[in-house]
Amino acid sequence: MECLKEHNAEVAALFEAGYHVIRRTDQYWAGISSDLAIEQALMRSIKTTGGLTRGRGMSESQRALWILSMPDCAEVNNAMMSFTGTKFYSSDQHKEDGVSRKKRDTKDTMIFASFLEERNPFIEEEGMRNIETGVSATSDVNADRAKDIGLGILKSMEGKCVSDFTFKRKHQAITLQDKPICVNVEPEIATIDPQLLFQRFIVAADSIYEDKSEIFSYELSSQPSSMFDSSGFMRAASKSTLADAIWNLGDCNTEYTDTVYSYVVDGGSLMHKIPWKSGLTFGEICKRYVDSVKCNGPNSVVVVFDGYVSGPDTKDAMHLKRTKGIFGTKVTFTETTPFMSKKELFLANNENKQNFIEMLSKKMHSNGIQTKHASADADVLIAKTAVESSISHPTILLGEDTDLLVLLLYYYTVGSNNLIFKPNHDKKTKSKIWDINKTKVVLGQDMCKVLPIIHAISGCDTTSKLYGVGKVATLKKFIDSPILKELGVPLEGLDILRYKKFANRVLTCKEVIQIHTLPPTTETAAYHSLRAYFQVQTWIGGEEIDPCDFGWLIVNGKLMPIKTTRQPAPQRLLSIIRCNCKTNCDTRRCTCRKHGLECNIACGECRGQSCMNSRHGDIDVEADELFSDSS
Repeated sequence: MECLKEHNAEVAALFEAGYHVIRRTDQYWAGISSDLAIEQALMRSIKTTGGLTRGRGMSESQRALWILSMPDCAEVNNAMMSFTGTKFYSSDQHKEDGVSRKKRDTKDTMIFASFLEERNPFIEEEGMRNIETGVSATSDVNADRAKDIGLGILKSMEGKCVSDFTFKRKHQAITLQDKPICVNVEPEIATIDPQLLFQRFIVAADSIYEDKSEIFSYELSSQPSSMFDSSGFMRAASKSTLADAIWNLGDCNTEYTDTVYSYVVDGGSLMHKIPWKSGLTFGEICKRYVDSVKCNGPNSVVVVFDGYVSGPDTKDAMHLKRTKGIFGTKVTFTETTPFMSKKELFLANNENKQNFIEMLSKKMHSNGIQTKHASADADVLIAKTAVESSISHPTILLGEDTDLLVLLLYYYTVGSNNLIFKPNHDKKTKSKIWDINKTKVVLGQDMCKVLPIIHAISGCDTTSKLYGVGKVATLKKFIDSPILKELGVPLEGLDILRYKKFANRVLTCKEVIQIHTLPPTTETAAYHSLRAYFQVQTWIGGEEIDPCDFGWLIVNGKLMPIKTTRQPAPQRLLSIIRCNCKTNCDTRRCTCRKHGLECNIACGECRGQSCMNSRHGDIDVEADELFSDSS
């Protein structure tokens, strides 16, 4: 159309004179463009289901018949209106000038203005965000440069054959989506299976060490398998088993009376209690939390929330394991912002969680509910708040975590007002309701003082579980062995114990020995003990200490546990794990020959018996069974 005047001046003049407009009547607003007239009149029947062609195509004669019949159809239509005494008229007034349309337009304009007032799209920001959901764009979002990206793709196609050109995903425009972000905090080097590596070390050591006990001071694996799982994270303990073991020691159940109780609520447990429905505003979600807390009655209520600091924390590793390294995108929101994501993804972002807690706290304050905020993990503050409340009033603590039970038993003073610990969930669900005073009497003052140590050393959110050693056995050992409550006494080390366990199982077990069933090395256990000590000091309010001095190190801004600083095995073993020669192992390309060692049963092809770098002989049956793949 822009070039029409140059290419066809006569047609352009007709267009400028208004001849492109088609009028069905002489009314002022009745004119429509020619292409719209074609769509509304000629093409309407073709676009119906089946249409004029009924899916079979249309010949030239059919098209002519259809067009010529349209005036007759119009006459039939007029005759029908005359016969029925009805007439259809179009208003002289434009539809947009009607009173109802103006009211609707005004209402929609005010909604739009209110929306933009709360979500100002014109503020200066470094990145992009969705002004409806508040989701912030990541640095890789480039949808604002879609035209440049498209032109770049077209340029890359120049001079290339169609069959040879392929579109690459990395060159496409990336849009803003509310999707999780995967963050690789501690990249792991691809390693061989720990069990297979252990088997190869043991087989290789047969031909090097007369006394194999000395190699058991090394993990003989790519990581300490007794305390870390195959993904590299700390083994998770079942914390509830400690509560079950304490419950079974005696009568710990409570008996309700008509006493008026004060309430302390674990904010973390409360956050997970209420489901979030997509489409609700954040203000409506906050109201649901307030209503849930107020259902406890007009009693005094204190809600204690965790704090989510931006710096490294000892729970970073646990959070990474739970979320599998997925972090939700940052969302900017107000009370009127609709929630359009998933609750888990939204709360996976610490900044989102902290901002929501602040909004929820303001809502609770306006409804007469007191709140407290911890600087980091709130377990200690929750327990202390409940214990302090029990000094003056009978108190109920609503929470779920075994950590809270351990801390209540540590801090509570026998003889105070009744302190009850119960889960914060539906009354229909059967659960344990603890009387802390009775439980502390059953367990004993001395055991309550060492309970944080038992909990930390046997595995909690910041420490590993030792494979095969549960919390029930640990508690029983502390109760039955008073020596464990005193200072440690000199005994043979863990390294010797590892070897003895291994040697005993070689003689008695019919199955392959699993590396993770052996005790950890001395160094691995030392780092575990340091982390347990740090956690106990955090719980009991001990000295301020640096976690990096107690088994932690900072990796990409997050605290990660130090597994061990020793290499997996002695250097002699590391250099001759195996060879995989396809030939006769008669050159220095053979890893075993290069290091001056004979091939052994761990080698991939020769198996230490059919090459020039081995002693010829029968395969030792026990060694072959030891090297077999574990199921």
